[in-house]
Amino acid sequence: MQAALERHGVERHDPPAGARFDPSLHEAMFTAPLSDGAAPGTVSSVFRPGYTLHGSHILRAAQVGVFVGEAQQQPPPDADAEGEGEAAAAAAAAAATGRTASAPLVRPGAISRRRTAARPPRRRPPRPPPSPPTRRPRRPC
Repeated sequence: MQAALERHGVERHDPPAGARFDPSLHEAMFTAPLSDGAAPGTVSSVFRPGYTLHGSHILRAAQVGVFVGEAQQQPPPDADAEGEGEAAAAAAAAAATGRTASAPLVRPGAISRRRTAARPPRRRPPRPPPSPPTRRPRRPC
């Protein structure tokens, strides 16, 4: 089956672990906390591979897990043992990227393209009552 699809230009897109998350190619199915050596906003694992047509048209986005969280930074050497250096490093990193320390790296819309809340039922105005039948006047004979 795969060989037949490749003959017609369908290519399998299976991103490697550690690749940068791209919302145009990937669909984030879940988030994972950072592990050693991982960068935030990168692919942690592939749930389902994606497919492209001739390498440019997305047929199905690859469903992946994404690492989220702040990258661990080394505290400055003059920081005291109470952890103020870590807070200063996180504030400096947030100022450098232009976002708050709690803001995610992945766009909120990229996590799931499905609508999460159900729409309320559409209310239509009530129908007017039917008009009474009209009688035509009798024609004299």
